[in-house]
Amino acid sequence: MTEDLLSKNEQITLYGLVRLPAASDRQLADLIGLRMSTATAIRNRLMSQRRVRTVRIPFLERAGGELLAVSCIRLNPLRPREGMLRLLKEVTGGSDEMFFAWADRLGMLTFSLCRNYSDAWNGTEAIAQMLADRGALGPDFSRDETALFPLDQTRVLRFFDFTRLLWARFGSGLAEPAGQPNTKPEKAAPRRLSRLEKKVYLGLTRYPALSDIGIGRRIGVSRQTVSRLRKRFFSERLLVQAQIPDFLRMGDEVISVSRYEFSPGVPTSMRRKGMEWSLRELPAFFQLENAREGLIILLENRYEDIRRHICEAARFHVNKGLLKQGPWTTSFAVKDIFIVKDFNFAPAVKRILGINEKGK
Repeated sequence: MTEDLLSKNEQITLYGLVRLPAASDRQLADLIGLRMSTATAIRNRLMSQRRVRTVRIPFLERAGGELLAVSCIRLNPLRPREGMLRLLKEVTGGSDEMFFAWADRLGMLTFSLCRNYSDAWNGTEAIAQMLADRGALGPDFSRDETALFPLDQTRVLRFFDFTRLLWARFGSGLAEPAGQPNTKPEKAAPRRLSRLEKKVYLGLTRYPALSDIGIGRRIGVSRQTVSRLRKRFFSERLLVQAQIPDFLRMGDEVISVSRYEFSPGVPTSMRRKGMEWSLRELPAFFQLENAREGLIILLENRYEDIRRHICEAARFHVNKGLLKQGPWTTSFAVKDIFIVKDFNFAPAVKRILGINEKGK
């Protein structure tokens, strides 16, 4: 389903859901200017058609998670598409740390939440070796195409956040969203979760679309306990709720991934200007930065637009002396992408928090 097959009301409702992921039907209707009954009907239709989905994103750097890893693995383009998809699902299925991955004929991009460097490197190496053993690893595979971001030193500027991208397309006449979404606190005290808190935390991430009473029934605790702890996790920024659209069905042509390294000694104020420029000017839905490097993922209608934005970004950052060298960039054709692993945070949460579920 492409964006031109969505009605105007469906477009603005999709934008409203992404901008206010935990909104009630009344709050959603007030934001987008529709009657509540209309907004409710469209919300239900978009959800049932899987054009948008509810996800609860764990931020566990205060409770044992150290790294977010993004890895690009080059694939053998001679392997048939369907056989490659089956193989990639098989190979990545045993990776607890990996919560999302997509691939096309040339490469796979994976996202993992890890306890430490050993888990991150071992996971990437194991997958690469299994692919090599099956003749599916590309000849130009490089370990340098894995980026490791320490969570306590990294600013998460956008984490699969399509708010501004959808506002630019569908939100004409609606108030502009904030320029710096999904930014985690700079520093916070370590958090030791109790056994009950771990159980509820896992349930909230495993069943993000269920109500509190539904989650309580699944994990064997009361609705009141789930509701109380959910509010606590949200207020402490241990957990964030998001609505993520099916970005492969929005009519776009290309996704571009760029990893860039900052010049040593660049003042914090100058890096902040670069960050603000990127948030304002680029159609990004994923962006991380720390003092050493950053990674950004853009979604564009046309290849020409990607090239233009990459050139503009490079020119701005080079002119300001921000980058050590030109960014490493790779692209994926949207029509060729298939989802290998689809937003499953529960295994990573279990591993990081040390949860042992008997009988499972």
